Amino acid sequence: MIGELKHRIKLEQLLVEKDSLEQEIETWQLAYEVWADIKPLSGKEYFKARQTKSDIMVQVTIRYRPQIYNHMRMLFNNQIYEIVSVINVNQENRYLQLLCKEGVELV
Repeated sequence: MIGELKHRIKLEQLLVEKDSLEQEIETWQLAYEVWADIKPLSGKEYFKARQTKSDIMVQVTIRYRPQIYNHMRMLFNNQIYEIVSVINVNQENRYLQLLCKEGVELV
């Protein structure tokens, strides 16, 4: 498994702060930069508002980290991925599998 962790990814968490007018400001902060194995799971296309949209799901395997949650996001190859679920493989605290849905492209 260790040799398969060949992709460098970033995991970010959402921070909500208040400005001087007490308005909430959301920013993403880097939580981890780790090595990962990324495998595409499925791709489905459908028509919505006369546009073709593609949902791409990937399975990402990383070494175990205790504070990774499904409200975080992953960055890889100028793409943002929403973390849909986090699975502790065999409950051994060795690896995590992240099921991620492709989002918008970074500019």
